Amino acid sequence: MKKIIILLSLSLFMLTFLQSCGEPVAKGGPVEGYVLEEGTRTPLSEAIVVATWRGTVSSLADSSGVCFHVESTTTNEKGRFYIPTWKKQTKFARSREQFVDVVVYKSGYQWPEKVFEKGNEHYLAPAKGTMEERLAYLKRLSGSTGCPSSDKSEKNILILDKALYEEAKQIAVTKKGKKLVETLLFGIESLEFDSNTALERMIKRREANK
Repeated sequence: MKKIIILLSLSLFMLTFLQSCGEPVAKGGPVEGYVLEEGTRTPLSEAIVVATWRGTVSSLADSSGVCFHVESTTTNEKGRFYIPTWKKQTKFARSREQFVDVVVYKSGYQWPEKVFEKGNEHYLAPAKGTMEERLAYLKRLSGSTGCPSSDKSEKNILILDKALYEEAKQIAVTKKGKKLVETLLFGIESLEFDSNTALERMIKRREANK
């Protein structure tokens, strides 16, 4: 009987030990707000909203920035968006300075010259400038939402990547512009398949266009 009690005690100890040694849990959200046109405050429907949770983790040597999770959604007819709470295990230790980045996009609009937020309101201004400037803006926007450390949640930005690709494809006429279109398509296929498959598909397209 005493042996059984000892074994049970050891089992409970090991269970507690393994649970304490498990991966920590990261969580974030909810995130909600409105996307409005600068100046007029007109609600912008069907705007794409991407929220990215980032933080800083420390090691014995130094600290580094990591991305925990990314989510996306679109605004309704009132310009409102809502991203629910998420929670998942992470390989990273508890982070410091965890924060969330919110990026909004709508075809025909751009960030205002003076980017600002008012409470939970996010503003976009009507797009202006040359085709080259617009393509540069789309490229910058694409590069601001990557989350490679996010346990496959990066696929949640496909809605934005595809929208950027479609707009770029419509306006690109120069060699530089078409190269950006190909880069955006490569990014989409890397998420939908994998980087090797995306590279193979890109090579086939280039050979077909020779």
